[in-house]
Formats: sequence, C-alpha cells, structure tokens
Amino acid sequence: MSANASDKTLTNLFYIYILFTKKTLFQKQKRNFFTLFLFSTLFIFFFLPHLSFAAFSCDQGDLDTTCYVRTKKTLSDQEVIRGAGSLIIQNGGELTLNSHLESFYINLEGDVIIQNGGRITGNIGELKATNLTLEEDSSINLSSKGYPQNQGPGKGISGSFGSGGG
Repeated sequence: MSANASDKTLTNLFYIYILFTKKTLFQKQKRNFFTLFLFSTLFIFFFLPHLSFAAFSCDQGDLDTTCYVRTKKTLSDQEVIRGAGSLIIQNGGELTLNSHLESFYINLEGDVIIQNGGRITGNIGELKATNLTLEEDSSINLSSKGYPQNQGPGKGISGSFGSGGG
C-alpha cells in the first residue's frame, strides 16, 4: 500500500469514526458507550497496525527541512522515513534494523546524503529521493541482510546438486 493510500485510508476511517460517533451517539442523545468502545477497539486492532507511523527522530532538524543523523538509529520493521526535506547521515550516524528479516523505507522529496563515516545497514525496501550521495568512507551495507537460504520470494524451486531457479 502506498504512503498516499495509507494516509487516505486513515483519513477516511477518521471521518467515518467522527460521523458514526456524532450521528449515532450524540445527535440522537444515546449514551451507548459499549458501541463506542467496540468501534474504537475494532479500529485500533484492525486498522492501525497496518499503518506505519514514523517514530523516526532526527538528531538535529526535521524531515521537512534538513534532518541530520549523528547517532545510531535502530528502526522498526516497515518503518517509513518520510518528509519534504533532505536526510544527511553524518560521521557516526547509522540507520539499522534489529533483524535481517526486517526492512525500512525512505521516501523524501529532497536528497539523501551519506557523509564520511555515515552508514545504512539493513534491508531498504525502497529508497526514494531527488539525489543519493555517498561520500568517501560512507556505506550502504546489505550483506547478510536478506532472506535465509531457501526462503523468501526468490527462493526458487528445489533441484539437485545445488541447482534451482527463482
């Protein structure tokens, strides 16, 4: 699901929730708190887990102007770093994940610059930016970050003598 579709879905669900609570509970003067509780619980457990809310924080600046990363940032699985600005990973700054089975996304309207000593380590599901700049002694390391042998979408079919296609 794209970022715009997720945002639109969340907005539509919010409007449905507001209309439901206003018309059903308040305009008709019914105080059916069980219905409100039930609807809220269903919303939280079935819709919110599918949306990615960025918990990402910059060491300086913000994602709508210029975000500077100077420390190691361990991202959540499926986390999206999104904004109108640029991301600069400085010396000592790193974006990483807890597990090789996790991935994260970068979707910025500005540039992604990895300066000398900056690193990205982990599965990047998608990286969208105006420009990507890797300076000397910077890195994007995806080694051993993919699926284990014979697993994942490109695992292939079984064959003999180590052969198989995917």
